[in-house]
Amino acid sequence: MIMINPKSKYLNPKQFLNSNFLMFQTLKFGIWNFKHWDLFRISDFGFRIFMCLVCVFIFTFSCFAQEISSKEYVAQAWKILSKKDYDSLDKLVKECVDKYGQEADSQEASLKDFPAQDKISLYQSLNDVATCLFVRIEALVRQAKNEEAKQACRDLINKYPFAQAWDPRGWYWKVAEKAQSTLDKLEKGIAAIEEAQLEPQKEERKTTVVLHDPGKEEIINYEKYGEFTGIGTADYKYIIKNQEGLAQAAGEGIYPNTTSVRWNPNFNKAKEEGRLKESHWDLVHSKDLEAAFFKWALYPEPKGVSLFYLGLILEKAGLYKHAIKAYYAIVVHFPNAVGWTYWRTPWYVGQVAIAKIKYLCKKHPELKMKLLDAKINIVNGYDHDISNDIFIVNPGKLITNGLHESFLDKAKEFLKQKMQKKKIVKVKGWGRVRLVQYENGGWQLFVDDKPFVIKGITYAPTKVGQSPDDGSLTSWMEYDFNKNGKCDGPYDAFVDRNRNNKQDVNEPATGDFKLMKEMGINTIRIYQQPFKVNKELLRRLYNEYGIMVIMGDFLGKYALGSGAEWDKGTDYSNPLHQKNMLESVKKMVLEFKDEPYILMWLLGNENVYGVACNADKNPEAFFKFCNQAATLIKTLDSDHPVAVVNGDVLFLDRFAKYADEVDVFGANAYRGEYGFGAFWQEVKELAGKPAFITEYGCPAFSKGMTQEEAEQAQADYLVGAWQDVQDNMADSTGEGNAVGAIAFEYLDEWWKAYEPSFHDTKGLFTGPFPDGFMHEEWLGLCGQGDGGLSPFLRQPRKSYYAYKEIWNK
Repeated sequence: MIMINPKSKYLNPKQFLNSNFLMFQTLKFGIWNFKHWDLFRISDFGFRIFMCLVCVFIFTFSCFAQEISSKEYVAQAWKILSKKDYDSLDKLVKECVDKYGQEADSQEASLKDFPAQDKISLYQSLNDVATCLFVRIEALVRQAKNEEAKQACRDLINKYPFAQAWDPRGWYWKVAEKAQSTLDKLEKGIAAIEEAQLEPQKEERKTTVVLHDPGKEEIINYEKYGEFTGIGTADYKYIIKNQEGLAQAAGEGIYPNTTSVRWNPNFNKAKEEGRLKESHWDLVHSKDLEAAFFKWALYPEPKGVSLFYLGLILEKAGLYKHAIKAYYAIVVHFPNAVGWTYWRTPWYVGQVAIAKIKYLCKKHPELKMKLLDAKINIVNGYDHDISNDIFIVNPGKLITNGLHESFLDKAKEFLKQKMQKKKIVKVKGWGRVRLVQYENGGWQLFVDDKPFVIKGITYAPTKVGQSPDDGSLTSWMEYDFNKNGKCDGPYDAFVDRNRNNKQDVNEPATGDFKLMKEMGINTIRIYQQPFKVNKELLRRLYNEYGIMVIMGDFLGKYALGSGAEWDKGTDYSNPLHQKNMLESVKKMVLEFKDEPYILMWLLGNENVYGVACNADKNPEAFFKFCNQAATLIKTLDSDHPVAVVNGDVLFLDRFAKYADEVDVFGANAYRGEYGFGAFWQEVKELAGKPAFITEYGCPAFSKGMTQEEAEQAQADYLVGAWQDVQDNMADSTGEGNAVGAIAFEYLDEWWKAYEPSFHDTKGLFTGPFPDGFMHEEWLGLCGQGDGGLSPFLRQPRKSYYAYKEIWNK
């Protein structure tokens, strides 16, 4: 007999009988009601066995058919909210709470703080129940049921303070924090909150680092204190033979002299004042640089990681030579150090340390220092698994930048390579857009037989108040809110010179197309999805302003073009999804290939990070499909190169192996003000292709900075990034494979933190930005002021004018 547990989370006996009555009747009359029953003979015992099997089948089918996971409740809740079916949403949320609420309560009770990122999934019921309740709050707000929404916010904040919701865009957000934000908006109003968040914050203690022991050598002579072995191999080591002498040469904080900060007279003072009680991570971007330095010098993080943050703090204190000591100590002692990004991808500290040294030496020529030949190659270093990584290390040599013999040799070699550059060894494409490779390995892009460097921008001038999250976002190409028959952003945007959020008489409509041309932009990046492209508008962009277009297809990212549902996502091994995506790509090429503004085709948008597609789980299938799409494009159009948009260098080895038909490796990369580090070298050595950065950027808001300081930090970051691109072009001393970059983005988009009428300053996730957080609503080189005159008002920032200067040289 079948035993049914009345307390089962699936079905009790009554539910079982009710839910299966109809199915039983179907079986009874469909299977057993044969016209010629006498032809069907079965023994009584056999019939009983058969009936048992049928019942087991029915029960099993019912359990699986009726059981809905907590994650599915969340997906359905957001879908129903977008349809404004509020009654159905209430029922769904109640059902979720009834089914998973008890488990959510238990998980919440077990927490005293937010779980570590790699443990968040262990609290699925808590996270999903709280998210469903938050979705219901959103519904109440949209129905103007403000009092009920306020109480729902308070209940959620009190009951589930440690719940976190997964954003399909790639990060977790704290549900109670969002509920508190909604409550604040309902109680105080958006304008008051926006004004408060931009008010000067409480003055933080500001200190600098004063070294008690700067060390005996500005550039440490490591050969004097130890021995390098296995240089250029996986067996590299630096063996210390005179630790005391090395410590004296290094100075305080620099390995192996990491504890001598205790003898700094200010150390005990900082300790007595309680300034060392804060978390070392909270101090990284603190203005109390002295406390940060002491804390990081002593905190037991892996030494390579500690030295990196010590270097960062010393940079902020203006102690550049000591910062370089810290970074170079990583390369010498800990070249295989690994940290982890917010996204749980490996962060190879030694490679970044090399890039930081080069950046500081170039930015501060007064240091008269240069790093020669340093290189760290990481075999198998393009996935999430570090267990099989092999580090090939050459620490190079840090020298005084005078007439050093090896420096002169390198200068001669560079001149020799410059002569070789004239010799073309490979050409990709024979149309008006071509890629040319020279004998020295460098690549160059040509348009109409003239060298062309991509000086690009992502242009998406979204109107304040519109968002894809609630379905209100419309195409900027169709904006005509002043009803004058012209597209608003491109032709009616004006510069708010005095930033008074008004259009004064001396501030005529200029238009973004003109402002972009003046800035030096020659390329914009857009996608054919999800909105129809206005071809006539892009023709005018090219004919009147000389700006070309990189046209993209999302290739199944966000489930676009594949026909997949969002919650299931694109499967790159699914023949139907492949067919749909190839049709989408074919449609794009046939529609735009003869347009004069097309520069190249773009496939995907960091699909390897996942988000409604499985490229993160099956990168081999994804890159094989990219190759298939590129092959299709080339049968339709031989005049334009094909590029992919990767997520940094994740799975670069798979790209190199499976996507040979893709001409250019593009990547969205947000690494820091120093640029892109080993990116160019890795693409050159592994894939042998030209490369460009398809997205890079920095917020113009930073916690603890004035607006002017934050804008300057954004400008410094973007200028540093572009200089690294320049340093790796065909005419450079670098890798020679850079063909340009696309800054993200032209104008702030206010919907990124979910409230599209509110310019949110919240940091959505951690990263290499001025205050350590990505403020995604502040990435524009232009702002929209207080939003009142969107989509017309523009407030160009310092970064706009910095690029205007360097892109017009």
